Amino acid sequence: LFWLGNGSGSSIDGVYSNWDPSNPNDSGGQDYAKIFAATGLWDDVDGTVNQKFIVEFDADSVLDATNALTYSIQSQTVAGAFTINSDTGEITVADGSLLDYETNATHTVTVRVSDGTATYDEAFTVSLNDLAESDNAPTNLSSGIELNTDGGNDAYLVDRTSGVPYWDGFEGITMEFQVSDLQTPTSMSTFYSKKAVASESWFAVHADGTLEWTSFATSGQYSQLFDGGLHSVAFSWDAPQGDLRFYIDGRLVETVATPSQSQTNGGGVFVLGQEQDSVEGNFDPAQSFAGTFHDVRIWNQVRSEVEIALNYQNKFDSGSLPSGLVANWQMDGFNGSNQVVDVVSGNNLSIGHATGAGFIASTPVEDLHISETATDGTSVGFVVPSGPDAPQDIVSDGQFLKGDTGSWTNYTQGQTIGDWTVESGVVSHTSTYVSPGGGVGLELQAGAGQFPASITQTLVTEVGRQYQLVFNMSGNFGGGQPVKHLVASAAGQSMDFQVTDTFGTGLGYEPRSMTFTADDTSTVLRFAAGVDDAWAAIITDVRVIEIPAAVTAILHSDLTLSYDAATGKFYRQVTSPDTFFNAQAIAESSLIGGVGGRLVTIGSASENSYVHDFARSVGANVWIGASDATIEGDWRWLDPQGIGEQFWSGDAAGSAVAGRYANWVATEPNDAAGVQDHAKLRSADGLWTDVDGGATTSAYIIEWDASEVLSNFTFSLTDDAGGRFAIDSNSGEITVADSSQLDYETNTSHNVTVQVTDAAGNSYSEVMTIAVDNGLELTHSLPGAQSVDEDSPLVFSTANGNAITVSDTMAATNTRLQVFISTNNNGTLTLSQTTGLSILGGSNGGTFMTIQGTESDLNAAFEGMAFTPAANYSGPVTLDMTTSLGADLQGYYTFEGGNAIDQSVGISQNGTLVGNATTVNDPERGEVLSLDGVDDYVSISGRFSDPTNVTLAAWVYVDSADTNGSHVLSLGNSVVLGVDRPNGGEGVQGFFYDGSTYQATTSGIFIADTGWQHIAYVFDDANDLQTLYINGTAVAENRLTAGISYTLGANSRIGGNATGTTTFDFDGLIDDARVYTRALSADEIAALANGQTSVTGNVAITVNAVNDTPVLSLGIGGGTYYENAAGVYIDTLATVTDADGVDFDGGVLTTWVSNNGTVDDQLFVRHEGTGAGQVNISGSD
Repeated sequence: LFWLGNGSGSSIDGVYSNWDPSNPNDSGGQDYAKIFAATGLWDDVDGTVNQKFIVEFDADSVLDATNALTYSIQSQTVAGAFTINSDTGEITVADGSLLDYETNATHTVTVRVSDGTATYDEAFTVSLNDLAESDNAPTNLSSGIELNTDGGNDAYLVDRTSGVPYWDGFEGITMEFQVSDLQTPTSMSTFYSKKAVASESWFAVHADGTLEWTSFATSGQYSQLFDGGLHSVAFSWDAPQGDLRFYIDGRLVETVATPSQSQTNGGGVFVLGQEQDSVEGNFDPAQSFAGTFHDVRIWNQVRSEVEIALNYQNKFDSGSLPSGLVANWQMDGFNGSNQVVDVVSGNNLSIGHATGAGFIASTPVEDLHISETATDGTSVGFVVPSGPDAPQDIVSDGQFLKGDTGSWTNYTQGQTIGDWTVESGVVSHTSTYVSPGGGVGLELQAGAGQFPASITQTLVTEVGRQYQLVFNMSGNFGGGQPVKHLVASAAGQSMDFQVTDTFGTGLGYEPRSMTFTADDTSTVLRFAAGVDDAWAAIITDVRVIEIPAAVTAILHSDLTLSYDAATGKFYRQVTSPDTFFNAQAIAESSLIGGVGGRLVTIGSASENSYVHDFARSVGANVWIGASDATIEGDWRWLDPQGIGEQFWSGDAAGSAVAGRYANWVATEPNDAAGVQDHAKLRSADGLWTDVDGGATTSAYIIEWDASEVLSNFTFSLTDDAGGRFAIDSNSGEITVADSSQLDYETNTSHNVTVQVTDAAGNSYSEVMTIAVDNGLELTHSLPGAQSVDEDSPLVFSTANGNAITVSDTMAATNTRLQVFISTNNNGTLTLSQTTGLSILGGSNGGTFMTIQGTESDLNAAFEGMAFTPAANYSGPVTLDMTTSLGADLQGYYTFEGGNAIDQSVGISQNGTLVGNATTVNDPERGEVLSLDGVDDYVSISGRFSDPTNVTLAAWVYVDSADTNGSHVLSLGNSVVLGVDRPNGGEGVQGFFYDGSTYQATTSGIFIADTGWQHIAYVFDDANDLQTLYINGTAVAENRLTAGISYTLGANSRIGGNATGTTTFDFDGLIDDARVYTRALSADEIAALANGQTSVTGNVAITVNAVNDTPVLSLGIGGGTYYENAAGVYIDTLATVTDADGVDFDGGVLTTWVSNNGTVDDQLFVRHEGTGAGQVNISGSD
């Protein structure tokens, strides 16, 4: 194929053609061509008229048939580096990794040619070009700064002194935020706000995922920002054009039109994390940011999608910052002044705290820390590297904004247009052709007779480094030739470019690119009109990007790959035909630097031409990664990461979505036979058709988003702190691997060594410290063995050295606890005071008590508590004590014993097993409740006295969810803890009824078939806070002001909807279901999830006897006594002891013969010890 179209068509890839100006015209079915004898021009004809002709033969084929030559390599400098085509003699690179200029600047290849009868050998020298190489590894790992993740919401970071020069006087601005663990807000989570007396701006994400900049919002909702992962969110604003663009994770997601203004406004106060309604004031707790900031950047220009995509996953090396960056807070901890450093201009951020109703104190901290009570798999935080090889755009004013006068303006040789110089001819600057990137157009020839015309800019380059020239091209199609031409050149390399009437297709501009290698430190970039045309080619969005060393390394290591800067993609062409499904599977499993590929997606006519060229070269149709298999007529580009971008809606009569590129055959797509859900590009004409992806085979192209590959780092731990931690190799998220080794009291921190490797294979390691936070652990301090005389009190106190205390091990908290203490009926206990305490079982002064109160009130009661032995009791006493998280626990169901008996103290609110509800023995948790999801549940009378504040918690093993999700705990359906609600992707959720509306806090996390999980929902009415937890970690929160309205169902249920709706039934296992009538703290929830809910202990007490009767203990002796016989011992081991002491120290011992006594009966007293003593003996008969 060398020409496409009629006389107004165009040649393909610059292939030679020489048509007469009015031809081809297909007049009367003219399908053949001839050459006019007079002019040498071509004309299309019908083939029936006799013409002279020339016969040609392919000489190579002739020679091959008669005396074929074959080629082979006999030797080479590095074996395997080059190969040769045996038929053509073409030498190609076989293994680029073997080519290194610094090792061998030249290679000698000895080639042998043979005609079958004789051979000839000759050595050839292959010279290598020296490319600038960078072996800089990533550097400076950092973990970010947390704001408002500790249950508070008042913290922010502020610049109140600089006057915000990094927002002042720019025609365009771009802000990029890298965040993680972003919590769902009540209203919106504010990334930044800038407030001055006369101007303001802010950027935020709303609870529904809508992005908003200064009252201009997206139509789409991007709730993936709340999934707890690491994300980049950005916006750019072209002030004069009123062009606002939103980006997520390096991808443009929406464009919104705004009113235009000449430039941005500085001044005032700049804040991260809160929205200002007055200068650093009038904050709203519903608009607080809760999450971790990792990097914040501000640019004084509109950044392109390519530029944002290439850098969104890494920070910049502070020693090599790109131009246009006016502020950058890399969140690498706090400096000595407790500030976050701006590495560009020193506009540092200080910590601020909002005041007013609804605000709760919060302390910003560095991100790498973990509670000692965390469970395995809990996120510690993310590490983010700096990328010293981050690509930079070295063109100045590539969008031609500096010279924009708002109207057509001609410039002649020697004049400047912004940072460009007119080298020859006359060019025209215009605001008419606004580009998608925010630039304006420059026409490379202003009028007739002004050819040749060209513009230049001198760039600072590095010798040997490769660069990518990327620009958008269109044309003035109001007249002139139908195809517009230009020539781009740099460093002695040039390329011709052309474009057809793109405005006719609604696309405006098409991307173009070329690659060059700098041969000097100064390189002239030139754009010149390609032909003499008064309606010439138009360019804008010119960028020259340093090709990262990683790209060169990747291309050298895999010769099957190519790279196109215009599309920002790597490509691999696969010639062997396969079905769509096999090709798709192969693409997604093909990795570059750990990033999987996908079937080619086509976003422009130039990219379609690239795919068409491949199709023609292999003579086969080519699969493209498009499908409408999910919704008929909803054609999307397939994305392994999720739902792909829709580009077409409908059948052949449908239309492109949002002006996106499509190139269907006129009668396609048509879904013939109802099975054509995939697409291919035809080799004959480059048009698309829908086909059955499993019924035919085609060649295909695999593509990779270069931004994903280049910004993809691989992480590992070379020191995991003895197995305590692990790291996700792709995301850099550090998690707990063995929570049993975390103990604050033993080690307050642990070091890990993180190694990060970039796409080029360069690695960097850094030791990072993970702080261990003191978590809530129930403890009590009990004295050692005690003794007390009978009928005397034993007082426990600090002064007596035998104090009894309870603690949650956290100095800053005063947790409400429950203590059970008992003497086992061997005495009584009397507290020293009862202020702030509730005694729900037993009594003060009784043999046992169950007490609830704060840690401080309990300790005040135990200081001076007296134990009094039972009257006249002497001997051992065991004082038993259990401290637990039982305070305000109104419902506690362990399902031990095959029932739903309420195990909490106080009023028993027992449950009844309904339907097929039963208990089973689980190997992990013992006896648990089992529900089959069909009308079975546990019924509980009442609603636990309609608590104003409430905590619902349970361990659950979800087999499957019901139609609308499954309720785990429901108090009259007025406050509910549920799992896996599919509506809106809510997942695990907690909600309450406010009298008119259900108000939900949702996680977006689904836990069916994931094993045992601990879930909890805390409704804190006092602080207007609703928090949802999974495995002890807060996953979502709301700050709604309404209270719970208990006006629905009268009773409560475990495992079902309390009003009887049958689409919320629970299928699976439930254990340790709890209902608290207060809002538990995050530390208490973590303790529940870790099973650290109680601690037991005892004190051994000996009660000493006082003034008791002496005891004669007869041993095993005795023998037989015979009257008138020799004397014998009555008992060989008889002893006399004093019950009040160790020795018998006084008293009267009387012995007698009970029957038939005679004078021969005698008593001997002998002292067996070594001490002295006196025994007085008297007798009578």
